[in-house]
Amino acid sequence: MWIGISVDEVQRAKPSGVGWMEYHWPLLFDVPTRRDECVAIVEGAGLPTPPRSSCWMCPYRSSAEWRHLRDSYPEDFEKAKKLEAEIQEKDRDGGIYLTRTLIDLADAPLDSKQTDLFGQCDSGFCFV
Repeated sequence: MWIGISVDEVQRAKPSGVGWMEYHWPLLFDVPTRRDECVAIVEGAGLPTPPRSSCWMCPYRSSAEWRHLRDSYPEDFEKAKKLEAEIQEKDRDGGIYLTRTLIDLADAPLDSKQTDLFGQCDSGFCFV
């Protein structure tokens, strides 16, 4: 499997852990490329600036990223709300949220600014 991790995210490159799958990181080893260089290549081709990639249920999203998902991809936003509700239903201790505000996604103040408290995804495979 080819994975597009750039050289400024080298700490995310980990073995697959699955015997039948081997990972390959072309942006690390074939053509070492930084994220800003990747963005420049895309923009140089006349395409819009790519957003930071993340899964529709990624708990590392900022309020602005959740708002963009809600406004631009309402089906995915609804899936995320449903997943969060399913997780909370099975959570015995309480307190599992997809938002950093620790408020249900359906009620979170997505139109306000929020501080990045938790950093970024470090594996690319959270399997939330």
